[in-house]
Amino acid sequence: MISVEEAIAHILKHLACVGPQTIFIDQSYGRVLSQDISSRVDSPPSAVSSMDGYAISVKDIEHLPVKLSVVGVSQAGRGFKGKINSGQTVRIYTGAPIPEGADKIIIQEEVEASDHQILIKKKVL
Repeated sequence: MISVEEAIAHILKHLACVGPQTIFIDQSYGRVLSQDISSRVDSPPSAVSSMDGYAISVKDIEHLPVKLSVVGVSQAGRGFKGKINSGQTVRIYTGAPIPEGADKIIIQEEVEASDHQILIKKKVL
């Protein structure tokens, strides 16, 4: 009996590099790319939220606590068409386009939501 290391060395000694090959994608399982590839299109085509929460401007949370007015909703496939201004937020869902004027998403668990407003009490990452 030989060790695992000896067995691997024996196998590798008898392998030959075949060089790059062009194959159909359905034959690619278990293979390694010989060069980098990139997509010709962006996917998703725009910045989207990776979580449910509220789209805000970071400037609005410089001084806490703060109340922001909920001015709309952004859903996957149906983004908010307006712009977020100072003091405003948009309810946003996973996969939804990030509205113009927003540069941060606060997860829903970090806010207190009420009638068309949210309250942010503490600093969030």
